[in-house]
Amino acid sequence: MSEDAMIAEPVMRVTHIAEATLGGVFRHVCYIAPALVARGVSVELILSPRRADPDFPERLRELREAGVDLQIVPMARRPAPVADFIACRQIETALRSSQPHIVHTHSTKAGIVGRWAAAGVSKVAKVHSPHAFGFEQFRDPVRRPLAMAVERRLAGMTERYVLVSEAEKAVACAVCGLSEEKLTVVLNGLPGSALDTVLPRDEVRARLSIGSDELALLFVGRLAPQKGCDVLLQAIARIGLRGRGGRLYMMGTGPDEGKLRRMADELGISDAVTWLGFVADAGQLVRGFDLAVMPSRYEAMPYVLLEVVGAGVPLVASEIPAHFPHPQMRRYVRAFASGDPAALGQALLAAIDGVATRPGAPNKDAVAFVRDSFSLDAQVDKLLSVYRSVLRGTDQG
Repeated sequence: MSEDAMIAEPVMRVTHIAEATLGGVFRHVCYIAPALVARGVSVELILSPRRADPDFPERLRELREAGVDLQIVPMARRPAPVADFIACRQIETALRSSQPHIVHTHSTKAGIVGRWAAAGVSKVAKVHSPHAFGFEQFRDPVRRPLAMAVERRLAGMTERYVLVSEAEKAVACAVCGLSEEKLTVVLNGLPGSALDTVLPRDEVRARLSIGSDELALLFVGRLAPQKGCDVLLQAIARIGLRGRGGRLYMMGTGPDEGKLRRMADELGISDAVTWLGFVADAGQLVRGFDLAVMPSRYEAMPYVLLEVVGAGVPLVASEIPAHFPHPQMRRYVRAFASGDPAALGQALLAAIDGVATRPGAPNKDAVAFVRDSFSLDAQVDKLLSVYRSVLRGTDQG
């Protein structure tokens, strides 16, 4: 063996930072961090406990067992100058100790605090994944331009943006004005285990006390304005779901829960809606339902989309680019005009008619499509390629 061959390649050290330890962002880091460790990468994960799913402690245990080094740094979701300054200093101290080659921040607040902290540490490349840019939640003429200006400022200290869909890249270019050479799309993917452990219809229905002949519709996600739950409830009222022998099951919690429950009362559909709250293994349960609904106003690329289609369950989703990351997705998803209850109602009725012809039968083509096109292995392969490119100082589009 030559002397060169005996010299081991240096271990890549990557620190991921996330304030949002719930929903899709946390799912993202919980998937990729152990997968990177399995590829020989040294991974540190800096997380905030303030805005977390109920199973946060269990996820931390799994991450530790997978070899991920965890650091807990409280971060505030909203602007909080004192708290943000403290978090920035704590993160900077952690980075000086671990000396990563790359700092990869996720979502808005971690993207701000984490990149500022990393700017004070020499020889650290900064990568950011917005998971839907923060300014997308704003429509007013004050906060939206301000949020965009902050991102443009941070772009100057960011070597690469890793975006989870072409839709997110389009926003980065057209709305935020980011240069294409800084942008790389790495599609979200699912581990094979997530598809292999989907529970059968009868088992799910027995667990959730859903009648074998009941028409069961599913929503999974945060109960927040982004997700369009208000549009969904209005559509359910329009089509008279209960009169059709159907019920809507809402999996998730969030800031709008009280408002949405009152809306259901006011619309007279309380008897047609079951609020399941947070469900840790929601992705394993989707095959117990006849139809799933995703009425989001905007997204980056939701995991629920992959889980539903990957389980072979019919899906009605808003016509936004993030819901169609691949042209073939339109074979399995019925679209409606985002924000339009009447359009959603019509789409639901058409989908319900389709369900009646194949009750409970998963679409095997859809299952194979997701398995082949959206794998975690492919995602991690490309992410590692991005990291190596950043460290070499070369461009990758």
